[in-house]
Amino acid sequence: MIPGDVGRPLADLHSLATDADLATDAQAVLASLDPVEREIETPDGSWFRRRILPYRTETQGVEGVVITFTDITRRRKEAAAVEEAKASAEAANLAKSRFLAAASHDLRQPLQTLALLSGLLAKAVDGHKAIGLVKRQEETLDSMSGMLDTLLDLNQIEAGIVTAELKDCRIAGLLDRLCHEFTYHARAKGLGLRAVPCSAMIHTDPRLLEQMLRNLVANALKYTDSGRVLLGCRRHGSTLRIEVWDTGIGIADAELQAVFDEYHQIGNEARERNRGLGLGLSIVQRMGGLLGHRVTVRSRPGKGSVFIIEVPRVVEAMLPAYTQVRAPAIEHSDRPASSLSRPTRHVLVIEDDPDLRDLLRQMLLVEGYRVEDASSGHAAVDKLAAGSFRPDLVVADYNLPGGMTGLQAAAQLRESLPDLPVIILTGDISTATLQEVRHAGAVQLNKPVRPQELIGTIEDLLSHDPTDG
Repeated sequence: MIPGDVGRPLADLHSLATDADLATDAQAVLASLDPVEREIETPDGSWFRRRILPYRTETQGVEGVVITFTDITRRRKEAAAVEEAKASAEAANLAKSRFLAAASHDLRQPLQTLALLSGLLAKAVDGHKAIGLVKRQEETLDSMSGMLDTLLDLNQIEAGIVTAELKDCRIAGLLDRLCHEFTYHARAKGLGLRAVPCSAMIHTDPRLLEQMLRNLVANALKYTDSGRVLLGCRRHGSTLRIEVWDTGIGIADAELQAVFDEYHQIGNEARERNRGLGLGLSIVQRMGGLLGHRVTVRSRPGKGSVFIIEVPRVVEAMLPAYTQVRAPAIEHSDRPASSLSRPTRHVLVIEDDPDLRDLLRQMLLVEGYRVEDASSGHAAVDKLAAGSFRPDLVVADYNLPGGMTGLQAAAQLRESLPDLPVIILTGDISTATLQEVRHAGAVQLNKPVRPQELIGTIEDLLSHDPTDG
C-alpha cells in the first residue's frame, strides 16, 4: 500500500491479495467493534498479516475501519522450512528404525548359531586352555548381543515406539527373575548376587522397569571385580526405592551426572568392546523419564555405588505397613541340571534355518530331552496329526515360511494339547511381537539366547506344566 491508498474503497484494494473475506471482515468489525486478524497469501506467494480495527473519531464515534498489512513472508517461509526439515527428519528416523530392526533380526540369527555352537563346545572340550578359549568366545558373543540390544533399545525410545503401560504389580517376582537371569554372569566373575525379599506392590510398567533394573544389574556386574551385587528395596512414604548396590570401582563426584550421558564410560579410554557402548545408563534415565520414576546414584570411588529408582508404591489396606523388609537375603544359584532334566520329556523344535535347527536338536539331546523338529508350522502340525509323537513343550521361531508364524503353529498344536508350553525364540524383538507373544500365553526369548537360559526356561516351564502329575 502507498499513502494514496488511504481512504480508497475496499474493492480497489482487492488486488493486493486473494482476500475474499476482506469486505465481510470489515463489516463484522463495524458491527462488533472487535478487531479481526488473518494471514493471507498473494498470488505471487507473498504473505501478509492483515488486521482490521474500528476507526474511532475524537468523540469516540466509529466512522469506518483501519486496515493494516504486515509482510510476514520471511517468517512463513522459515516456518515452512522448519516443518519440511522436521518431516524429513521424522522420515529419516523412521527409515533408520526400520533398518535397525531389519538388521537386528538378520544379525541375531547367526549370533544364535554361534551361541549354540559355543555351548556345545563348552560341553565337548577338555583342558584348561580349550575351556578358556570357549569362555572368551562366549564373552565376545555376550558383548555383541548386548551392543545390539542397547542400540535397538535406544532407537526405539528416540523413535517414540516405546510406550508405558502402567499397572499395579508386585516387585518380588521381578527381583527374583533378575537374580536368576544374572546368576551365571555373577558366578563366572566370582561375585555374589543377592536379593532382599520385598512384598511391596508398586505402580509401574513391569516390562520397562525390568529393563531398567536389568541394565543397572548388568552395569554393576561389569564394573565390579570382587565382592557382590545386592538388590533391595526401601519403603519411603508413598514411594518404594529400588536399590542396586555393588562393591565396584565407584564413581567420582564430578562424574555422578555424566554417567547418564550417552557413550560416557568410566575407565574405558581404549573403548574395550566388552565394556559395551556406554548407553545402558542413558537408557535407564530415559525410561525413568518416560515412566516418571526418578533415578539417582550415590558412590564412593574404590568402594562401590548404589543406583536408586523411585517408584510409586501402592498401599494395601489389608497388609501391614512395613517400613522396610528385613528378611534374610536370598542368594540365587544355578540349579543342577540333573535335578530338573527329564529324559522322557519330548521337545518339538520349529525352525526354518537348517543349521540352527540342527544345533538346537543337538543341544537338547545333550541335556537329555527327546527331540522332534520341523522346518515350518505346517510341517509341525502335520507331524502331530500323524500321531507319531506328543510334545511336552514347543520351541518355535516366530517368522516361519509358508504363511504361518510360530505363534499360529502353536495355536493349532494347542487345539489338541491345550496346556502345551510354548517358547518363541525370535530375532524380532519389536514391541508388537512382544505383546502378541504375551497375549498368546507364550514365553519370548530373544536371539541370541544363551544355551543355559534356554534350558533353564524349558525346565521352569516343564516343572510348572499342569499335565505334570
